[in-house]
Amino acid sequence: GKPRTAVAVQLNPETLAVEGGLDLLVKEMDKLFLKDNTQQLFCAIDAFEKFKRSKSMSMDEYIAEFTRLYKCVVECREGKDSYEDGILAYKMLMQAELSVEDQRIVKAIAKP
Repeated sequence: GKPRTAVAVQLNPETLAVEGGLDLLVKEMDKLFLKDNTQQLFCAIDAFEKFKRSKSMSMDEYIAEFTRLYKCVVECREGKDSYEDGILAYKMLMQAELSVEDQRIVKAIAKP
């Protein structure tokens, strides 16, 4: 893409040809990929936050997809959890698109 081309054009070939030149190239490329990692994190959070269970989706399918999307967020954060367990449980309940009555039942049997 455009940013990678910009790095290749900005770096002098003689600079890359000397000892440590490859390290310099890697360092410059890391700057660009760190931005890409940030964008990946934003996309992962966005997908996780917007996900809701469709009426045709089984609860098992919903939980599997919810878990997969959350793992993407955690992966982008290099293994750091993004939500406390209670908040994650609340999000799972709210995004499940359950009826008010079903939500009450789940809340009644949930352990604090």
